[in-house]
Amino acid sequence: MSRGYWPKALAILFVAAAVASASATGAGAQDNWSFKNRTITIYSAGTAGGGYDFYSRLLARHIGRHLPGNPTVVVKNMPGAGGVVLANYLQGRAARDGTEFAALEHGTAFTSLLTRAQVDFDPAKFGWLGSMEQFTPIAAVWHTVPIYSADDLLVKPMTVGTSGAGSTTSGYPHSLNAILGTKMRVIAGYPGSAEINLAIERGELDGVASWCWTCLKGQKPHWVTEKKLRVVMQLAPVGDPELTKMNIPTVFERAKTDEQRQMLNIVFGSVALSRPYVAPPGLPPERLALLRRGFEAAVRDPALVADANSKNFVVEFIPAEFVEGIVRKAFAANPALIEKVRAAYSGK
Repeated sequence: MSRGYWPKALAILFVAAAVASASATGAGAQDNWSFKNRTITIYSAGTAGGGYDFYSRLLARHIGRHLPGNPTVVVKNMPGAGGVVLANYLQGRAARDGTEFAALEHGTAFTSLLTRAQVDFDPAKFGWLGSMEQFTPIAAVWHTVPIYSADDLLVKPMTVGTSGAGSTTSGYPHSLNAILGTKMRVIAGYPGSAEINLAIERGELDGVASWCWTCLKGQKPHWVTEKKLRVVMQLAPVGDPELTKMNIPTVFERAKTDEQRQMLNIVFGSVALSRPYVAPPGLPPERLALLRRGFEAAVRDPALVADANSKNFVVEFIPAEFVEGIVRKAFAANPALIEKVRAAYSGK
């Protein structure tokens, strides 16, 4: 992983899992399935114009070349409840032949871990394909808001928008309030990041506490060049090199106790997933292996990378085994600590 956001030791933990997963999904088996004359649908949990939508449409333009039969690939948006609506669809209704898979929000798989929301899906049963990026979420404010540093977040109020009670747009700011003592007020009613950004421009909201640094540069580059949005904290265990060089601290640097750090690790553990793609449960092992090979080939395709870079977006292939390992590790956390995190994440 070129940017090295996650410790090498963590990757070593997943070597055995990678071997087991490759065997279980039939990585070496042959599947004579062809997608010729079929249409593949990539569902996106984000709204049109948002980051998840961009990456899904980017993938759709290229993955067809890397699947047998060179199928037509389309994107459909299915936002709602921070990705839970789409995850529930995958679990219960999506086709089990490889013609439907999805881009979930990075925190969706952790919904039942971090909240008491009733969900109809089991992330351990999904067929994870991998991720297209590892990003760094940020806390940032509009240039007219008098918050200039991470320390200011502890004493000055700030309004942010959310796309749903179980989403990171809600859970991240609530957790920062409960764990570190920030003063964020979470305003509901925004379908996705595009609508939240518009509200910030209009002065309805002060800023964000869940959007990512590469999203900002890709979707609103003029906000960076014109210094419209001021980044004050990185919401990840390890900072983005560019932001670290700008002396923007990570959330972990503001933790004062071991328990705070442990809670933050659970809250922000899903950051490692960033842009996860997942197939519904119950696919034949060979079919899942076929999709994984096609996904990896597409994300590594120089044409896709150039397509992304031309629009100021970053692409980095993250293997399915790493994503699966992160999910397993999170759900293995101490139950008593998880209860504390749930209370923090929900704002209770």
